[in-house]
Amino acid sequence: YMPLQYSPEISTLVYGYRYEDQMNLVRTLAAYLPTGCRLLVKDHMSMMGRRPYAFYKELESFYNVQVVSPSVSTFELLNKCRAVATNTGTPGWEGFVMGKPVLVFGDVFYRYFPNVLGLEFSQDMGEKIRSYLDNFKADETVIRNCVASYFASTYGCTMVDIGEDTPPDKVEEQADLFAEACRWAVESLEDDFPIDWEH
Repeated sequence: YMPLQYSPEISTLVYGYRYEDQMNLVRTLAAYLPTGCRLLVKDHMSMMGRRPYAFYKELESFYNVQVVSPSVSTFELLNKCRAVATNTGTPGWEGFVMGKPVLVFGDVFYRYFPNVLGLEFSQDMGEKIRSYLDNFKADETVIRNCVASYFASTYGCTMVDIGEDTPPDKVEEQADLFAEACRWAVESLEDDFPIDWEH
């Protein structure tokens, strides 16, 4: 299962810049999949009406690619798929938590977790994918430790849409937490990039 991502945004332009061209990513991954595998491709709901019709026709032209309606639940696909592939998308994290094999191309936080296959385009990519899928075994202890580590190193606040996705009585609290998270991030960079706070 490969979910397409909203574009353009920081997740593809910055963290997934090498593979920003999602059509090329699908084309290449489909070519290197093990024989008999289908690549289920689902577009991001927010991209409906934003891509040309020819984009979907080209996706359908690949013999082992099947386009899935954006209305289909991501979790239904994650439950049924053999593996999930993404540039930097959240479904990769969700697949990891569910104990699924995850193939990642971009620079996303879970790329270096155990049992996640970080990929670059290369001549031996097909062999890497086959070996990974053949030898994959989910490890619940590893999953729990990674999830615990992730949440221990992040702030418990929303990072976007404060006031839209946040209940009215929690807006001020979330804004304070967000500001604290920003301050922590800035201060952690000060040694390498001194900041003139007066300007």
